[in-house]
Amino acid sequence: MPTTVSDMAVGGLIHANPLTGLKEKIRRHWAEFRPKMFQDLQAKGKLESALEAAEAQTVEAVLGAMANQHLRVHEAFELFAQEWAYLPSEEEQPELGRGDPGEWTMPDVPADE
Repeated sequence: MPTTVSDMAVGGLIHANPLTGLKEKIRRHWAEFRPKMFQDLQAKGKLESALEAAEAQTVEAVLGAMANQHLRVHEAFELFAQEWAYLPSEEEQPELGRGDPGEWTMPDVPADE
């Protein structure tokens, strides 16, 4: 049985929900694997908004895949983790194909009717 609300039981094992604390996980990943980008965003005062947008885009994609493709949270997270959150290292891919993370925006969330 899960020990907290953020834990998920998969195949009899307990796994932490990968969305829990995602913003801080992204922060650590970017600091380690994209230090130039991280420092540039920090210097421009755009780091927090970029982290929040990356987190929101990832969560939206994961929840969408769970609802539309009937995937478990871990399966959906594996599909989208590198899209917004766990970006490739600067050595592997110096330029990101989707532009400056400092310009990323929060996803549009439809209002409840």
